[in-house]
Amino acid sequence: MVFLNSIEAMDYFANLSLPFAHLTAAASWSGAGLSRCPFTLVQANVVPSLPPGMSVDYTTALMGTLLSSTAIHNFQFSLRFTSPVTKGSPESGECLDAQSFEIGDSLAMIGTEDGESPAARHRWFNLSNAQYPIGYLDDGLELGLNPANLFRKELLKESQKRKPSMICGV
Repeated sequence: MVFLNSIEAMDYFANLSLPFAHLTAAASWSGAGLSRCPFTLVQANVVPSLPPGMSVDYTTALMGTLLSSTAIHNFQFSLRFTSPVTKGSPESGECLDAQSFEIGDSLAMIGTEDGESPAARHRWFNLSNAQYPIGYLDDGLELGLNPANLFRKELLKESQKRKPSMICGV
């Protein structure tokens, strides 16, 4: 009789209080042996580089890290407003997928790198066989990665010889 590793599902939630709104960050992933895999979410204030005449009242960046020595079958991350906002309006730009929300007299935007950016950095990232990883929600944005569909297996073996460098930030 052969026993296979059982698939474990893990979850992470964090509440974020920003000067203009409250948000919830949620992550979930599944795979064998993942109960020992730490997920960390780091928040950092950033100073944007803007063209003359543009201004921003507040910026922050989140970076999530999941360290695993075993296969991750599915990874989902979402950032959603818990305070009332208008339905989001999709925005895009070079290397950007984002969504804007009206909050009072202000405009709040949640964004991440677009789906093509990892493919440009990593030859093993194969977007053509996968569902687009960015989802637009009425109250936020989500990122969904299924490594089995995204990675070109012959190139992934080559990349596993080096330290992993895939970064997904919101």
